[in-house]
Amino acid sequence: MSFDSSQYLRKLYDGTSSRLRWQIIALVAATYLFVGKNIGAVTAILIVASAYNAFTYTAWAARHDVIGTKWFDITTNFTLIALLVLCTGGLASPYGPLVLVIILVASYWYGYTGLGYVMALLLAYWALMLFQNPIYDLSHAIFGVFSIILGDYTVRLGKLTRSEQERIDRDTNALMQQRKRLFSLVNGLSQAIFVVDKDGKIIVYNGAALELLDTHYEIERLPAVEVVHLCDEAGSQV
Repeated sequence: MSFDSSQYLRKLYDGTSSRLRWQIIALVAATYLFVGKNIGAVTAILIVASAYNAFTYTAWAARHDVIGTKWFDITTNFTLIALLVLCTGGLASPYGPLVLVIILVASYWYGYTGLGYVMALLLAYWALMLFQNPIYDLSHAIFGVFSIILGDYTVRLGKLTRSEQERIDRDTNALMQQRKRLFSLVNGLSQAIFVVDKDGKIIVYNGAALELLDTHYEIERLPAVEVVHLCDEAGSQV
């Protein structure tokens, strides 16, 4: 078993991203009628987002990798929130803070690159909003700085988690290699070998042991007393 960090990150991010979209859809579906703005447009966005998210679960989508790169997936999630914000009040939309979730997820899985990409999308979005409605609000600048600080801590947490995962995987690989060498050594012996754990279950055996028992069945994890019947010099079972 070997550790592929890119595949590990991709698999985890895809699962997290899909759940995130469902959560955003559910949140907006439960609340947007109370917002009362562009209900038809928001409904259409939710329908399209739900159809897309459901489609990503299909075997065809997995086989053809329709999600594409991580940047496409991050952009899709950001676009979903941006469209919802546009339809529910622009910069004053109650759904604006949802972009923090995108920042957290992208920062956690893809580090400063993910954080920088989402912040670039956010700045482009703000520039568009200010171009349409040139009213400067200090709260937006504060939100941006807060997003960067939060993203920085999330990046650090993600690095720590992945470092620990890599250490665990290295230790696991080392144990697997030792296990293989042990099996190779035991199988090379002509004497029957049984190794049991503290619970008395067989954990290692060789071909000579199977020949002694006259069986070809797997005996690993079976209680030794049920497989091997030992007797003392008087012939009594021990």
